[in-house]
Amino acid sequence: MRRLLKHIGLYILLFLSFATIGDLLVSYRLKSRIHMSRGELHTWRDIYKGTIDAEMAIYGSSRAWVQVDPAILKEGVGKETYNFGVNGFPFPMQLYRHQEYFKHNKHPKQIVLCIDWFSLTRRSDLYNETQFLPYMLFNFEFYNKFKTYEGVNLAKTTIPFYRYLGDVDLYKKLFNESHVYRVKGYRAFDKEFENGKNTSIEIKVYAEVVASFKKFIEELKEEDIGLTLVIAPFYIEGQDRVTNRREHLEVISSISKEYGIPLLDYTQDSLSFDKNLFYNNMHLNKTGAELFSTRLALDLKSIIEDDIK
Repeated sequence: MRRLLKHIGLYILLFLSFATIGDLLVSYRLKSRIHMSRGELHTWRDIYKGTIDAEMAIYGSSRAWVQVDPAILKEGVGKETYNFGVNGFPFPMQLYRHQEYFKHNKHPKQIVLCIDWFSLTRRSDLYNETQFLPYMLFNFEFYNKFKTYEGVNLAKTTIPFYRYLGDVDLYKKLFNESHVYRVKGYRAFDKEFENGKNTSIEIKVYAEVVASFKKFIEELKEEDIGLTLVIAPFYIEGQDRVTNRREHLEVISSISKEYGIPLLDYTQDSLSFDKNLFYNNMHLNKTGAELFSTRLALDLKSIIEDDIK
C-alpha cells in the first residue's frame, strides 16, 4: 500500500512538472503573439515589461483605443502618451489595468479617462479571454476580483495547463506570424459606416462601480495626478439607443462637480453629427479619430495650462 501511494505521488509530481513546463512554454509564446486578442496582448506585455514611460495615459474601453491617437496628443499637448483602452470592458476591468500599470511602471502626470453610459456598469463574462490566459496561473488577485465572471474559476488559476486544454485553435495561432496591431495601445479603423442593431437597451448603473470610481479619483488626487473625463463623440442617431443614458450622464456630471474634475462632452459636438466620420454608432473611423484627437489635444492643452497657472 505504501509503495502504491509512493508511485501515485510520483505520477502526480511528474504530471504537474510536465503540465507546468507546458504551461510556461505556451504562456511565453502567447505573450509574444501581440496581434492576438485585437492587440490586447501587446498592451498587457508592455505593462508587465515595466518600461512604459508616459506622461499622459488614456483610459477607457474601445471608445478610447480606436478613437484617441497618442501620437496626435503628444504633438498637440507635448506629453508622451500611451492608450490603455481595453476592448469591451467597463470601468472594473479598466481599473484593474490601471492598477497593474501603476504597479509595474512609472506613473503618469495626467490621465484622460474616456467615460460614458457604458462605463459605470459591469459585465458577467471574461470577454476576449485569450488576453488574460498567460497571466492567469496563480494570479489570485485577478481571481478574487473577477471570480464571478464566466470564464474565471479556481482550476484555471491553480492547475498548470488546465486553461489551455482542448483549445486547438489557440495552438494553431501560436505559430502564426505575429505583427504589430496597436501602436502605444491605439489602432484606427479605416472603414465606412456599418448599420448595426438599432434596438433600444437600458444599461444599469452599479453603485459599487460608482464607489470604486470615486475611490480611484481620490487615490489620483492623493498622488497629485491630473484627471480629465472625456465623453467621446457618439453618432447622434444612435445616442438614444441607450434609453437611460441621461441617468449615466447625470452621475458622471455629478462626480465631475463633486471632485472638481474637468469634463469634456463631445456628444453634441459637430463630430457626432457627421456619419462619414463613424464606422458604427459608437466608434469613429480613422478620419474621425484623427479629427477628434486633434480637437481633444487642443482642449487638454488648455486645461493643463490652466492648472499650471
